[in-house]
Amino acid sequence: MNITHTIRRGTVVAQFYRVGLAALLAAGCAPAIDSPGDPIAERAGSARSAPPALPRFERWTPPPEMQPPTPIQRLRPPTRGPLIRPTPPPPARFPYDAEGCHWLFRQEHVPTFHIELSEQTLRLLEFDREVGYERNELELEDKPYHSVVSFRYEDIRAPSVKVRLRGNPNFWAGQNKFQFQFSFDEDNRFGHFLGLRKILFDAAQFNRSFMRDRLSYSIAREAGLAAPCANNARIVLNGEYYGLFTLVEKIDEVFLWNRLRQPSGDLWKRADWRLRTNQDLTDDRRLATLRAAEDLDSLGRVFHVPLGARVLAFEALLPAPDGAWAGGLNAYYYDDPHTGRFVHLPWDYDGAFTQSDNKYLDPLRWEKPERSFGRPFYDLIIAEPEGLALYVEQLEELLDNHYRPEVLIERIDRWQAQIEQAMLDDPNKPFDAALHYERTDKLRAHVWLRAQFLRDWIDCHRTGGTFIAEVGCGPWVDAAPADPP
Repeated sequence: MNITHTIRRGTVVAQFYRVGLAALLAAGCAPAIDSPGDPIAERAGSARSAPPALPRFERWTPPPEMQPPTPIQRLRPPTRGPLIRPTPPPPARFPYDAEGCHWLFRQEHVPTFHIELSEQTLRLLEFDREVGYERNELELEDKPYHSVVSFRYEDIRAPSVKVRLRGNPNFWAGQNKFQFQFSFDEDNRFGHFLGLRKILFDAAQFNRSFMRDRLSYSIAREAGLAAPCANNARIVLNGEYYGLFTLVEKIDEVFLWNRLRQPSGDLWKRADWRLRTNQDLTDDRRLATLRAAEDLDSLGRVFHVPLGARVLAFEALLPAPDGAWAGGLNAYYYDDPHTGRFVHLPWDYDGAFTQSDNKYLDPLRWEKPERSFGRPFYDLIIAEPEGLALYVEQLEELLDNHYRPEVLIERIDRWQAQIEQAMLDDPNKPFDAALHYERTDKLRAHVWLRAQFLRDWIDCHRTGGTFIAEVGCGPWVDAAPADPP
C-alpha cells in the first residue's frame, strides 16, 4: 500500500495524517509526532542518523507568457542614462555565491561579528526598548540610531557605523536580547561595509528554531522570487559572546541592484507606505494609482500580477500569517522602471511556518482574525476567475517543485547541526535549549503536514469543494475550520 497516496487521498485526514506520519517514521522517512495531540516531536537522546544526499531544487524561471506586456506610460519616467552601482563591489576575497548572495550570507558558514558599543549607547538602546511600544502607539520615531565604537568582521572594520533596534516594538519587552540594524551610510551617504549599506541581526523571541526567515527566503529564491539572503551569525559584544542571530539582507538600493539590476525605481514599504528610495525625486502619484485599483484589469496596468500572485501563493504555502496574503504588513513594493509595474518583494517571515499552529490554514480563504490590515491586491486577484486560476496554479507549482518535505527536512537538520553549539552557548536567548529542540522538531513535522494538507486542498478545489482538515472535502465553501456544517 502506498502510504503517501493513502494520506493524500484520505478525507478523514486528521487521523490519516497521524497514522501516515507514524508509518513514514517507521520507514525512516518522517519526524516523530505526538498522538493524539499536536505533532511536536520530543527530542530523542540518541544522535540523528545522517540524511542521504538530496538534489537541490531547480530554480524556477517565469515562462514567456508570464512576462508583463509593453510597459504603460509612467507618471514619472525611469531614470535616464547609464545605471550606477549603489556601492562598490566587495573585495575579491568575499565573492557573491551562485545564488547571488553576498559572502556574509553564504549558507556554508556562521560568521562572527565583533562589535564594541559604549555604555551610553547600551543605555540608550535599553531606553529605546523600554519606551518603544509607547513611541509606536504615538507614531513617534521608535528606532533612533546611535553611535558605534567599532564594527568588525575578520580583519575588516567599518569606517563609520550607527546602530538601532529592529523588529516590532510591541514584542521587545519580553526579550533578553537586542535585535540590531547596523547602518554604514548614516553619516556618509556613500558609506558601506563590504558593499553593503545595512546589515540586520534578527532574534525574534518566537523564532525559537532560528530558521524561519532563513528557510523561507531559501525557498523563495529557489522559486525565482527576488527575496533577501539570510543565514545565521554570532555577535561578540564588547569582548564577550552576546548571542546567535538570523543575519538578514536589507531590501534597499544594493538589494535592488543585485536582484533586479535596477536600483533607480521607487521602493515602498507596506507597513506605513513610506518611500524608501528617491525621497527627494518623486511623489506618491504612482502609488496612489496602484492603491486605487478596483479590479484585476486596472490592477494589471500598474502591478505585475503574475509575479504578485506567485509571491502571495508562496506566503500561503508556508504559511506566513504576517504577510500580505493574510492581511499583514510585511511586504515591499518596487516600482520597476524595466516594466512600468510594481513588483511585490517578499519580506519578514520570522512568523512563518509554525507560529500559531498554522499547518491547516486554508490557502485561499484564511485571513488574520486579529490585526488584519486588509489585502487589497490579493482580493482583486482572486475575485476574478482568471486571477483565481493563476493563484492556484502558482500554489500548485510551488508545492510540486519547491516545497519537497524531504529536501526541507534535510536542510533543517544540516542547519541545526551548524548552529547548535552557538545556540547552546548563547547567554541571552529568551528561551532554553530544550524549547529550541522542541520547536525545531515541530518545524520538521510542519513541513510534512503542510505539504499533505495542501495536496488534499488542491485536489478538493479542482472538484469545486472546500477542504477542511478535520472533516475532509465538501461543499462548505464559507465554513470555518473549527465549525464545519
